Amino acid sequence: SDQNKYLLFFILIIFGAFMVSSYLMFNITNELEIAYFKIGPTELRLLLILINTAIIFLGIRFFEEKILPYSIILPLVVLAVSVWRRQKRIFEIDLTEKERRAG
Repeated sequence: SDQNKYLLFFILIIFGAFMVSSYLMFNITNELEIAYFKIGPTELRLLLILINTAIIFLGIRFFEEKILPYSIILPLVVLAVSVWRRQKRIFEIDLTEKERRAG
């Protein structure tokens, strides 16, 4: 349905924001982090396998009605916390750099 298309679009935007955040942090620290809260690409692949298996056994309607509407909340919270932690780290790096220049 049209509502599901919008939900999937918002999920795409959220995961795009994860990529942008990783790219910006890499430019600042020269450290590439692709895992969030110890959940990396392999765990996400396993999650997709479980979702596909659930769709096979429970049907697409179950996924559309029960899981998809709530699948935005968890990634959005993880993104918010991750960005907050990264901003805190960037602030610390900035303060250290200012102290180094002043001293």
